[in-house]
Amino acid sequence: MGDYYYFNSINEDPVVDIYQNGQKRMYVLVVPDEIDRKEKYLLDLNRAKKALIHQLNPGSDKMITKEVATKNGLLEVEVTETPIFIEAK
Repeated sequence: MGDYYYFNSINEDPVVDIYQNGQKRMYVLVVPDEIDRKEKYLLDLNRAKKALIHQLNPGSDKMITKEVATKNGLLEVEVTETPIFIEAK
């Protein structure tokens, strides 16, 4: 995660942690078990119009990134046991 540092946690299940680098924030979301459970989560990105969702890409040093629109800064995502990384754009 480069120069980002742990800032705080805003949810326990699914786990939603915030990492920060200056004014930029990265949200890390993951379901904290190993039973193939999926959870929906509504992430508040403070009125950001878009978000970047970064997903792990096995066998590669680079993540898969997609840009998505939010609804008034809110983004509903499906969270699994594989962490996803989200930043407001």
